[in-house]
Amino acid sequence: MDFKKFTLLILALTSLQCLGFNKDFTTVNDRVPYEFKLMFESLKLEAKSKADQFKLVAMSQDLNTNLAPLQKNTIFFLMKSEIIKNVLEYKIPKSRPFAPNSANIQRLFAKWEQNQKTYNSFSRWIVQSILAEMKVAEADGLILAGQDLRPGLFTGEKQIKTVRFLRFMKYAAAWCDQIESLNPDEFNKFAGTVSWVTLERINQRALLLKRYASSSQSDVTTMTFNIPGELLNVSPSEIKNLQDPPTPSLKEASEATRQEAKEQTEKLTPEDLSPISEDIQKKIDQQLPIE
Repeated sequence: MDFKKFTLLILALTSLQCLGFNKDFTTVNDRVPYEFKLMFESLKLEAKSKADQFKLVAMSQDLNTNLAPLQKNTIFFLMKSEIIKNVLEYKIPKSRPFAPNSANIQRLFAKWEQNQKTYNSFSRWIVQSILAEMKVAEADGLILAGQDLRPGLFTGEKQIKTVRFLRFMKYAAAWCDQIESLNPDEFNKFAGTVSWVTLERINQRALLLKRYASSSQSDVTTMTFNIPGELLNVSPSEIKNLQDPPTPSLKEASEATRQEAKEQTEKLTPEDLSPISEDIQKKIDQQLPIE
């Protein structure tokens, strides 16, 4: 990077507070689903360093470009599915087993009641989504005292509900351990790590959809993020090079990924504004066979 560009970057960095990073840098409300808005606002809060703040600006610039030609229902489908997928499937290291019995679940609810105001908005969404599933299971009589839950304990519709809940717990158990073992600030930081991965994945998928899924494109290009004008003079690649290596080109994306993008677009439906728990259940039902 030459001296002139480096100087421009430093000036941009030092002017960040004047621009009001959290106030002026926003999503366009009707272009993103509720879950994404929560994730984005939480990332802004957790982006303490200038490098992280400008990394978020850079990725938002990329997304503005890659999402611009896509229809709103495509964007909603993409963002909602990737957020749910990446939260549920994130590989959490060193998590302890978590059995969904009454004592363990009571501890989760007690910690939530005590600390809920300290969680950021995306962390709250994760915790509340898990607790919502617990409440449904409790109402269905699936939360037992001192006994492991298994399908053989029930028959009929209750057995089907047990199988579905245990599917959910295959994903959620590690998150339950994080809720129980981490304080809210630590949990916010961990949720931020998952959010960065999710944002990058959304950007990659958006680029593939833009390239290969012409049927989902609209004639009007609309911005998804409102980015303060002063920051737009610094290119995303220059911002990323401050600290992070360049993102690998997607030109070599595999044929399988390309085909998957096409297939997802063909299956698009109108905006899914169903409750969080229903979104999660749909994802789980698609992922695992009934055992």
